[in-house]
Amino acid sequence: MAQNLLLRSSGYYFRYIIRPCHRPLLPIKELRYTLRTSSRRLANKRARAVAASIVNFAVTGHQETA
Repeated sequence: MAQNLLLRSSGYYFRYIIRPCHRPLLPIKELRYTLRTSSRRLANKRARAVAASIVNFAVTGHQETA
């Protein structure tokens, strides 16, 4: 999960690269979401929750358009 974490001066952010096949649904290259913490341990925990939400959205959105 560490590859999805971005440390900035204000704390950790979650960064997710949108796959090219999903860009017609969401025409951006990446998502960034603040995790509102400077703790790496807490950031990892929150990043897993955000990643699960994104995957759930991608799967649900893909099924609805198919």
